[in-house]
Formats: sequence, C-alpha cells, structure tokens
Amino acid sequence: MSEETAKIIFDKIWKQFSEDRKEGRANAAAKLQRSLAEHASDLVPAYATAKEFMSMVFDCENFTKEDKQSNSGDPMTNMSDWLSGKVDLSRISMIKERTH
Repeated sequence: MSEETAKIIFDKIWKQFSEDRKEGRANAAAKLQRSLAEHASDLVPAYATAKEFMSMVFDCENFTKEDKQSNSGDPMTNMSDWLSGKVDLSRISMIKERTH
C-alpha cells in the first residue's frame, strides 16, 4: 500500500475519532482501538511500524480500562447501564435532591 493511501486511511480514522469523541472519551477510545486494529495491515509499515501500532492499540485499551467512566473496561456496557439508570456515571448528579 502506498504511503499516500495509508495517510488517507489514517486521517479518516482520526476524523472518526474526533466525531466519536463528542459522545464520550471511553467510547471514542474503544472505537479508535477497533479502527486501528482493523486497519493495521493497511498502515504498517507505510505509515507506522508494527511496534508503534501495537503501542497505539494497547494505549487505547489501557485508557478505556483506566477511565472513570469505564471501570470495567467495556464502555458500551457502561453506557447502556447509565442510559437505563442502573448506574450513575455523572461527576455531578443531574437529579436534584429535594430538601424538606
């Protein structure tokens, strides 16, 4: 694969990450990890070394595991639980407590 084609793919991955980031860090990092892994054969060695690529993929995984929004390391499950009201992932609760 040419370096120019690899750059186009790499740019698309990061553009998608930018869009996904609007929905949340952990979810965006998980999607980025999948994209990097799926396109590794297109991007190595034209755009990055295999070692650099592995580092990027595992950095994304570590981020999702360490992120406070994804203690289990599975951001999709956490988002589902949050939307269904099973857990509160907000730093500031959106529900006002009534004081009498």
